[in-house]
Amino acid sequence: MHRCRHGILKVSLVHPGGPFWQEKDLGSWSIPKGECTQEEDPLEVAKRRQQEFLEVARAGWFSIRVAREKNIKGQPDFLDELVQILSC
Repeated sequence: MHRCRHGILKVSLVHPGGPFWQEKDLGSWSIPKGECTQEEDPLEVAKRRQQEFLEVARAGWFSIRVAREKNIKGQPDFLDELVQILSC
């Protein structure tokens, strides 16, 4: 999920928590993932997945610059694509 506020693009990231991850910050956050059926609204599925993550882990909104630092390897490419597609 993403949002634009005051011209700043932010993305939602989740932290897995648990004993292995609890002391880690940079490089440990992830874009919330989940699948939806053709009958489901993708935005509603994303909202539901976000709420599910909040029940078991940490979640937050981050600027693209901060998200690149916090995100796990492989997903920063997705952030770059998002920046190219959106304009805030």
